[in-house]
Amino acid sequence: MCVTQYNMGDDAAFPLTGVEVSTVGNYCRNSEEKCCWKGATSNRCDSKNGKYSGCNRTVCTLYAAKVLCSNLKYDNRNWRLPTSNELSYFNSYSMGKGSEGLMLCDYYSYDRLHSAGCYNNGENECLRLVNGLTGCTPYQVWSSSCAFRLKNDSWNIGTCADSNAASIRCVSELDE
Repeated sequence: MCVTQYNMGDDAAFPLTGVEVSTVGNYCRNSEEKCCWKGATSNRCDSKNGKYSGCNRTVCTLYAAKVLCSNLKYDNRNWRLPTSNELSYFNSYSMGKGSEGLMLCDYYSYDRLHSAGCYNNGENECLRLVNGLTGCTPYQVWSSSCAFRLKNDSWNIGTCADSNAASIRCVSELDE
């Protein structure tokens, strides 16, 4: 399995193609809920991994996450959202690799060696007109069905409500 090192939208190699992009604190007007927010989605900006700030992370709705992974054109592969089982490998793969790891965002990682701390700014920071307020949760990563959060170096189920906005990592099968 291959996985994107950065969240979708946080690096030029992983663009926000086919979705509406807003800045944190502003409304997303997309009637199909393909919404993403860029900017300071976290009020904790601790970064122990060397080159990826815990503060500025892109977060998107589940519908947008599915669109982004299916639209990703990177390394001539077919990309998709990870399963919940695949998410469990992310943290162990990244452990101790610093800036060479997956640039994950931990809910409580001020002193962790491999993750940036990025607690959410607040439930009203990602605004969507269609269904009201959307929570910015950069420490959660969408799977194909629910979001999971990295908390103290382990994955726990987060939200299954597609009204929240979480980080996106896409996966692709390795070539045989």
